[in-house]
Amino acid sequence: MKKKIKKVLLILLILFIIIILYAKFVNSIVGVHINWDVKLPYTTKILHYERTKVGLIGDGISYTIVKYNSSRSIKKLNDMTWEIDKNIGLENKINELLDRIGVESINRIDFDKQYKYYVKTKNDFSALYLIYMEGEKLVYIIENIL
Repeated sequence: MKKKIKKVLLILLILFIIIILYAKFVNSIVGVHINWDVKLPYTTKILHYERTKVGLIGDGISYTIVKYNSSRSIKKLNDMTWEIDKNIGLENKINELLDRIGVESINRIDFDKQYKYYVKTKNDFSALYLIYMEGEKLVYIIENIL
């Protein structure tokens, strides 16, 4: 009987570790899908992640940089509806949010390069900002949940 309990506990521990590792790699992408109903391709290449201290209701600012390498992921990204015109107001808002988190300049978005963007807001003024640097295969995900 004790051996069965040990086996079950070991299996649960292994499952827990797998879930934690999986969540570490895709948490931002899954969060975007859950919070905003925006489906990004999955990736295991998260280059940078920062967030403000999370409040009781999950509010705060998160910033993730993901790199896509597979042609399938790039095709999915290219099939999304992106805005392509330079948007100074958007750049200023994103830089303001990144300042609030304390993101170092090395991890900032280089708005001098060509980019595409997608913005989605909610009634409570929460906002999702996606910046896509197509040439570099990078997507910058900024969530401001109020």
